[in-house]
Amino acid sequence: MRSARWSRFTAHPTGLFTALPLHAAGSAPDRVVSSYTPTVASLLRGGDEAGEDGTRARMLGVAAATVPGQSVLPGATAELNELAARLPDDVRLTRLDDATRAEVAAALPDHGWANPACHAEQDLAQPSRAVSLLGDSRLDLTEASRGRGHRAAGAYLSACPSVLGGADLADEALNPAAAMQHAGYRRVIATLWPVGDRLARVAARSVYADLCRDRPFRPERSAGAVHDLMVELRRQTPRRSVAVGAVRSPRALTGPTAIGV
Repeated sequence: MRSARWSRFTAHPTGLFTALPLHAAGSAPDRVVSSYTPTVASLLRGGDEAGEDGTRARMLGVAAATVPGQSVLPGATAELNELAARLPDDVRLTRLDDATRAEVAAALPDHGWANPACHAEQDLAQPSRAVSLLGDSRLDLTEASRGRGHRAAGAYLSACPSVLGGADLADEALNPAAAMQHAGYRRVIATLWPVGDRLARVAARSVYADLCRDRPFRPERSAGAVHDLMVELRRQTPRRSVAVGAVRSPRALTGPTAIGV
């Protein structure tokens, strides 16, 4: 990992800054590895590595490639296929393809890492209604937060947007990524703005290559893995450095952004 020895910077943006990709602003990617925290309390809790439970070796992968009324996401299924091939032997992957809301809600508490690859919707007027779109219905962030009484290693929310809050209450930590942290997921990789299906697959491939390098699976590398991806994308498309480094995330391209890692 190229950024393994870089300085770390954790942002706690407020107001309209919550909608901006601060991790990609100006020369920031050339100076620090950035991540975000939805609340100061979350940042303080995040340092307790020993607080994780024993579910790190159990990963939940959810692919909702076909949802009524939405564009097809062939990359969602491909993303899980590549993930299954890359994971070390000590990590057990539970796959839910075209899963129902009930199946996902029931499975979340038993897994230490979650990777939903799907569409998402964010209601800027009422951000608590943010949802992930599954085959049969919608899983809102309240349900995503329910059922965990212990601490999990993290989650990769390959859905967009999954970290954007509301327009009127921008300071409030009301978005799917923050909900996952409040539910006990220590690290969350999420998207700030809409992203494309093909690029989402590229992002997941790059991030998991870092997390699974030199086995075993290493969730604590999340922020560095996201940073390395962003720097590489900016290098590949220098004339679009603002759009690439500062516009989307896992499912398109402002990063992805890393929450509490």
